[in-house]
Amino acid sequence: MKASVFFALALIATVHAQELLPELQPLAAKHKANVATIESQKATALAHAREVYVAALEAAEKSATTTGQLPIVATLTKEREAVNSGKMSPTLLADLPKSIQAQRKSCEDAVARVSADFTLRQQRVDADYLRALAALQSRTLPNSELAKQLAEEKASLLQGAAGKIAKNLYETRWTSAGVTLTFHTDESVSGSNGGKGTWKLTTDNKLLIQWPNGKPAEKWSYDPSANKITQPNGDIWRTQ
Repeated sequence: MKASVFFALALIATVHAQELLPELQPLAAKHKANVATIESQKATALAHAREVYVAALEAAEKSATTTGQLPIVATLTKEREAVNSGKMSPTLLADLPKSIQAQRKSCEDAVARVSADFTLRQQRVDADYLRALAALQSRTLPNSELAKQLAEEKASLLQGAAGKIAKNLYETRWTSAGVTLTFHTDESVSGSNGGKGTWKLTTDNKLLIQWPNGKPAEKWSYDPSANKITQPNGDIWRTQ
């Protein structure tokens, strides 16, 4: 089943590439290659950000196994698997040894920095492609097939960029007035002050924050280029 789905997606991508007109193909190919490079570099950077904590977990797991502390072994195994998969829990697991909690915090901070850095890199690559499309569009006859493809490519890029921006918010930490908010991969948000809620990013870069207080979702403004989030009351959050 998975193989057939993968084949279908690959076929769609191939057909799309073949259908692009010659004037557009080099621009699309360059953007695709740049995105692939960024994704590869991000994966490497994230692995590096996690490796110290993973090593600490493995050492603690080995020690706990030797002394027969099975509940701690189970906790450490669960934590290690979560870290390696990029799904580390925003809260400390029960039985997680205090001796490695500082390394956990360092790992969280490092992952947040990597995510913020690659958000900006992705935005620069998409912006370069958008400018290239606009330049080609300025030399294209209206209502031509090329004009149609350019419009479709721009719309696809902008829609895809919104999704990428949302993903780049995953596991990032933002601070304002001494409080830190963390946006998690499951679209939950947690605060250092104990607050918990959910978040969703709209296509116009509005963060819809829903707190469990029965009130309508708050609409915060997210400015990726300036690395800031602004609340309706004017409070500004900066990424760590």
